[in-house]
Amino acid sequence: EEDRRSLSPDFRTLDEDEAALLRRQVLERTLDGFYREMDEAGELLAGTLGHGRDDQKLETLVLELYGKIQSHAWPLRWLRENRSRWAELCPEGNFDETPYAAVLGGKFRSRAALWARRLTDCAERMQGDARLEAKYLPAFLDVAGQLKRLAERQDWDGLWRFAYSHNAKDLVDGPCMPGYFNVGTDPLGQASDRASICLFLRRDLEPLEGGVALRVTDEAIAGSTNLNRAVMVRPKWSDAAWRCRVATAGRTTRIPAGMKELPLTEALAQMEATPVPTPESQAFSLNRETGAFMICTPRTAGGFALNGTLACGPVTFTVIDTPATVWASSVDAEKTDLRHAKRILVTHLTDVQADGNVYADETKTVLLKWGRHQPIARRGKAEVRLAHATPEKLEVWVLDTAGNRLKQVPSRVQDGMVAFTAEITAPLARMNYEVVLR
Repeated sequence: EEDRRSLSPDFRTLDEDEAALLRRQVLERTLDGFYREMDEAGELLAGTLGHGRDDQKLETLVLELYGKIQSHAWPLRWLRENRSRWAELCPEGNFDETPYAAVLGGKFRSRAALWARRLTDCAERMQGDARLEAKYLPAFLDVAGQLKRLAERQDWDGLWRFAYSHNAKDLVDGPCMPGYFNVGTDPLGQASDRASICLFLRRDLEPLEGGVALRVTDEAIAGSTNLNRAVMVRPKWSDAAWRCRVATAGRTTRIPAGMKELPLTEALAQMEATPVPTPESQAFSLNRETGAFMICTPRTAGGFALNGTLACGPVTFTVIDTPATVWASSVDAEKTDLRHAKRILVTHLTDVQADGNVYADETKTVLLKWGRHQPIARRGKAEVRLAHATPEKLEVWVLDTAGNRLKQVPSRVQDGMVAFTAEITAPLARMNYEVVLR
């Protein structure tokens, strides 16, 4: 025992490069074990830091924390003590309940409120000067309003969501092109967010089990005889995503448990989707002949149709003139289904394009050039019917994109359903409706 603890006379201290290499090797083995035994909390950590691409950020964070805790005499004891403190501060895992959230959130809100007041004051001083009013007044008032709304966010999720939804350039240059981090100007992004919150975050639609991950490596792309094949999503593989989970994985990305790994070269060679056999979800159906699809869950239901009538459980809609997507979600605080909900959000979407887009032909299926203007929606109508336990007590309101009621929409009771006409028309497209129990 003593011999094993003694040092050889010719020992030397590792230099920094050697130590870093050993840490990397140990970390790689540690992460392999982490992914093999991954639980729900581990999956959340990896997904948050990796964003589905690779785990470089996770590796960097582990090494950074390891380096910092070496300044403590007993690093592991210090980690255990801090973990206990976090458990006491945040027993339910809610960051908003910690003093850190109160301090950071307070700074955000106070700073936003300060600049909202200053910009409002500047706007008031501009009044009376025609040139300043014409050039700057609308922008100052718009930015002041956005900062005021930011100051009203009361939780960390609200602050983060506001920052995610607004492009900083909008505050200076006016509305910019919609994008992933500019949802505030993107009607499709807003609609997608609302649907995703209900279907996936709220778990109205349970994820499918199993799936296949296509491993993309530099060698696979370099060795491909057709580079376009290597970088585009093959139609047959994208079709497989209707039946199981299909993902792409980089060279170092760990494959989630339960998913089958398939090298990209093999996928390109066969050009056929051969995923892990998984039956289609009972809550989801796709008609490949008509192009229509339906989602039917107790709290969210709807679908897409090129024409005709589509019945999706408690939601039925008829396309009058323009292909449309229509769905409804119960937004009650309680877990109430659509047939008994007190508040229901209904969305009616036609085709939305950026003004200025250039297409190959009138079908608008092949985009040649992106437009540089705000999105425009195609005019269209759909007759919407919702099955409800008390349809005679429901009223329908059209909403703006912020969820504010604009005006009441005429509705009627038909065969135990409340029915109304959803219409997108000039000058401003209205896509959202609230059905509420009087």
